[in-house]
Amino acid sequence: MRNAMTRFAGVLPMSMFSLAAFAAAKPKVVVDSPTDGQTAQDLVLIKFHTENVRIESPFAEPADTARANVGHLQIIVDGGSWHRIYSTPHPVVIAGLGSGAHRVELVLADSHHKALDSKTVQFTIQEKNAIPLQH
Repeated sequence: MRNAMTRFAGVLPMSMFSLAAFAAAKPKVVVDSPTDGQTAQDLVLIKFHTENVRIESPFAEPADTARANVGHLQIIVDGGSWHRIYSTPHPVVIAGLGSGAHRVELVLADSHHKALDSKTVQFTIQEKNAIPLQH
């Protein structure tokens, strides 16, 4: 009995350390560019990276199967009522926005679409200037 208790006591501190390390490694999304307030042309390229989670399709496994360290992005433009599922680690490309201020929210979600983290980037689309036709 004493030998079993000694082994258990040796495992307990390591388990507590493992739990602390897991708690510190929360999934995170980071927007690398554009920076808040930046001016863009008609095409916006949002570069991002994630920490402690891989970006993959939420539809790759059955919905009732939770996958550890796997997530996807939900992209919300200008506070819209719908969002786009984004499941690659490549930059998000947004085109067709009118000139003026815009806001894009990147919501990092797990395979059950539960939000884990989010970041918002605000930028301005430059007013389009008329280009004279060349004859």
